[in-house]
Amino acid sequence: EPRPIVVWFYSLENDRENRTLETSVFTSEPVALALRMFRCVKVDVESIQDSKLRDQYGSTPMFVIVDPKKNEVATLAGKRAVSASRFKGFVAGGWGKLFEMRQRDFVKQMTKILDRLDRVSGKMTVLKAKKARLESRPNAGKARALAKEEAELNEEQAQIEKDELEIKKRCKLKEEFLEDDAEK
Repeated sequence: EPRPIVVWFYSLENDRENRTLETSVFTSEPVALALRMFRCVKVDVESIQDSKLRDQYGSTPMFVIVDPKKNEVATLAGKRAVSASRFKGFVAGGWGKLFEMRQRDFVKQMTKILDRLDRVSGKMTVLKAKKARLESRPNAGKARALAKEEAELNEEQAQIEKDELEIKKRCKLKEEFLEDDAEK
């Protein structure tokens, strides 16, 4: 399935900005969840051999959203790109041009999925501790109850993963990005 791309053009010389982006900007929950629908690519501008391309994309940091047909949809460059609110707006603007589902709705649904996964993970941690204690004092009845609980949690986790895939399926690209150029 075609997916849009977010390209991050960076320079190793801007280490402080790179760390700010990685630790503050990209970790914002709405941004991190929205970026799941994109292929994310990181390009060191020093590795660009073509001087014309280096001139075009050499201002770092720079982000470009590219649609599945390889057209630029949005660009954010320079010091503004290090702002969490500006980057969030950049992603939202590109999202609105590309996807039928609103980003806010996608993020809300994915947040619920992650909350459910966190709850199951917490229950699994408690279950593993109970199983470890049971090894020191075996009890067949408790072992069966824990095995049943583990099966239920595994089933719940599998359902959550299916629900996540369903949300991603419903988050479709707009029609113009799905058309085959050969049909035109």
